[in-house]
Amino acid sequence: MQVMRVRTADAVTWLRLLLLPVIWVLAMLGHGRLVGAGLVLAGVTDFLDGYLARRLGQESSAGARLDAIADRSLPRTGDWSPPPQSSTQRH
Repeated sequence: MQVMRVRTADAVTWLRLLLLPVIWVLAMLGHGRLVGAGLVLAGVTDFLDGYLARRLGQESSAGARLDAIADRSLPRTGDWSPPPQSSTQRH
């Protein structure tokens, strides 16, 4: 039986991918500050996964592809969000 090892850098990238639906739901519910915090956290994980991969010698083509998928997915989170509503709009 072969044991699959998860690289630390890849785990951080997976965390960023798992954050995306959470950020989307928060955006749909109108929690702008939490969305902002989620986006900052996603940015930190983007930096951290590359740093850890280089520092720990965990660079791999699979990790690079996973990071590229996460990088392209993050801006698309905004595509699903409703437009912001101004507090001055009347209903």
